[in-house]
Amino acid sequence: MIPPRLRSLLNSILWVLGAVLIGGALNSSVVSGQASITATGIVFQFLIGAVMLIGGYLIRPTPESLPGRSEPPEEESDDGFDPALSPLTNETEDDDPR
Repeated sequence: MIPPRLRSLLNSILWVLGAVLIGGALNSSVVSGQASITATGIVFQFLIGAVMLIGGYLIRPTPESLPGRSEPPEEESDDGFDPALSPLTNETEDDDPR
């Protein structure tokens, strides 16, 4: 089994490389018009990029397997909230200085 940190690294690398390949294919075909979008090289770039994106998605680690993430994050308490200091208070027409 691959350690979770290595899986996370491979996940990120595959996602970035897949996105770069698809972006390069779109740039070459649609933006700069150097090749047709149905050209063999462009189609292979799209396919290889898509395979890398799917591979990165499939290899991603589960959140439970990452170190330091076994417990859910603690909720912040509202102990320090003072409604008098809030800019979103409900002002009535009597309090309106106009």
